[in-house]
Amino acid sequence: MNLHDITSQIRKVIQEFAGAEIIFGNPVSIKDVTLISVTRAAFGFGGGGGSSPGKPNKKNKADSEPATEPLEDLPQEEADPKQKPQASFGGSGGGGLKLEPIGIFLIKNDRARFYPVISFKHIISLFGVLGFLIFRLARRK
Repeated sequence: MNLHDITSQIRKVIQEFAGAEIIFGNPVSIKDVTLISVTRAAFGFGGGGGSSPGKPNKKNKADSEPATEPLEDLPQEEADPKQKPQASFGGSGGGGLKLEPIGIFLIKNDRARFYPVISFKHIISLFGVLGFLIFRLARRK
């Protein structure tokens, strides 16, 4: 697999997941109210590869030592000095997708209203900031 194949596969994945379909969920209707979920999407991809020049075949240590019995059934392999060493290539890649809910659109009577989602992470952050401010104000007095 070469670099062009790897990048084309990454492009296919991005095209499959990109777009409004991943950010806005399918509308759900309950009586006269329609709900649409909204998410935040983050993609990350990385990869690498490299090649190295080939190395000539080396004889095994066992080939260089004299055998006590002749091994006629096993073929003897020797490195051909005229044979060019083969180059090698290695590569790898990875990626990730993170979806985080951020809110819901509520549509009723031709009016839309957005309700943000407050996560546990936001509440902890708020308490951390408030605690820091209270600590700073207490030190000044």
